[in-house]
Amino acid sequence: MATLHPMLVHFPIALLLFGVIADLVRAVGGDRYSWCATLGIWGTTAGLLMMLPAIGTGLLAHTFQPAPDLQVQDLINLHERLSYGLLILFGVLIAWRWDARGDDQSAMPVAYLTCAALGAICVIVIGAIGGRLVYRHGMGVTLPPTPPGVSAPAESTGP
Repeated sequence: MATLHPMLVHFPIALLLFGVIADLVRAVGGDRYSWCATLGIWGTTAGLLMMLPAIGTGLLAHTFQPAPDLQVQDLINLHERLSYGLLILFGVLIAWRWDARGDDQSAMPVAYLTCAALGAICVIVIGAIGGRLVYRHGMGVTLPPTPPGVSAPAESTGP
């Protein structure tokens, strides 16, 4: 069960970033790129929906594979809290976009675009924290046993 989370998280990451980039292209490109507004709303909506199984499997992974020490536990807690905040942020942004769907989309509000860009930065930060949990601390992965006569890799302490 713990291995599902690292596999599923790539979908919301890609879709949320795609949706925000499409919205930014629409905002900067003007009427020539009006079709990007549709890509933006659908990409972001799909990313938000894909966050639900990603967060659910993350909670299950945390339940079935507890953190090995307090430092890792703090990193997991930060990863979880930021993910919940991101879910709320993109939920509000999607509600805003769907509510304004019938309005003129030629000029997206600067506040929306700013929040979406900050959300995209948060997606990258949360992904980096998750990557650190997997690749540095071995969370959510099962390492093969070390063959006899081979020493186990040393624990990395650097950044």
